[in-house]
Amino acid sequence: MRRVVASAPGKLVLCGEYAVLDGAPGISAALDRRATVTMTAADRWSVTCPGFADDEYTFSIASDTGGLRLRWPIGASPVPLLDAVLEESTRFVRFAEDGPYSMILDTTAFHVDGNKLGLGSSAALAAALSAALAAGEDDGESTTRSLALAAHRRLQHGRGSGIDVATSLAGGLIRYTADDAMAEPLAWPEGLCVAVLWSGVEARTSKKLAQLAAAPPHPSRSALQDAAADAAAAWQAGDAEAVLTATQVWVTALAAFSDAYGLDVLAAGHADLTALAREQGLVYKPCGAGGGDVGVALGTEAAAVDTFAHSAVARGFERLPSKLGKAKIEGLEVEWTQE
Repeated sequence: MRRVVASAPGKLVLCGEYAVLDGAPGISAALDRRATVTMTAADRWSVTCPGFADDEYTFSIASDTGGLRLRWPIGASPVPLLDAVLEESTRFVRFAEDGPYSMILDTTAFHVDGNKLGLGSSAALAAALSAALAAGEDDGESTTRSLALAAHRRLQHGRGSGIDVATSLAGGLIRYTADDAMAEPLAWPEGLCVAVLWSGVEARTSKKLAQLAAAPPHPSRSALQDAAADAAAAWQAGDAEAVLTATQVWVTALAAFSDAYGLDVLAAGHADLTALAREQGLVYKPCGAGGGDVGVALGTEAAAVDTFAHSAVARGFERLPSKLGKAKIEGLEVEWTQE
């Protein structure tokens, strides 16, 4: 009997959204909310997805001209991520022979009252599921990385940069470039305080990426790349004041880019918080695709950041508890047993 438990953290992109798609560096941090995958040998193939769906789904594995595929009695797959990871995996044949398995794909930490927070739950789940599939292999780490990136990109129809998957795998604070899909670990800048704020509105990253892909070039896109490079350099230097200055420039460039492409990145209250932060000598930015989901307030005085967070809550946002900036959030973790 084989049992595997793997988990990976969510993420916040702190600079480089959209620009990272064009080769610019991005800065991302892991959050202390984890997706957990548990696989246990069983008498049939099944999957449950706490946080996503309450039902248990059974499936079978069949071979066709394209290779091994999952077959669902209900028709269309209720868990596309599972299909993507398993069907991208070169270990699928061994996995199928070892089975069947009962699988639990748990993302409850990424939801509040039925709403998804926008903290990279699918990327974290792709990382954890890939690690569970590769557990015990000699090249498990490299297999996990390549499989998670490929599967998640497949889900995003080839449009994702991979920064969210890289963060879930590495943990901590990273500098990432899509060209080589490599994550460089960074130290959190001393004296930089942060508050994570949820807008209460779900955003659809895939829709915005498709909209961007279909649009003609605009000068704001290259300007965004320049601002991303400057902001990433400030994070690398570890200078809190430089990070604040560069992030403010980044937010201005992001707003111009959003207007040019009609992406509404600062919708769902983000624009109001951006302006309020400027008034209070802080910096606020939406994280990821924007238009909802989460944002962060940054400053060098904890009391000022707390005061701003209280103001954001009064405007309908929710402050999410987080160890970000106080402790390193571990990346991928795997435990497995074989009997």
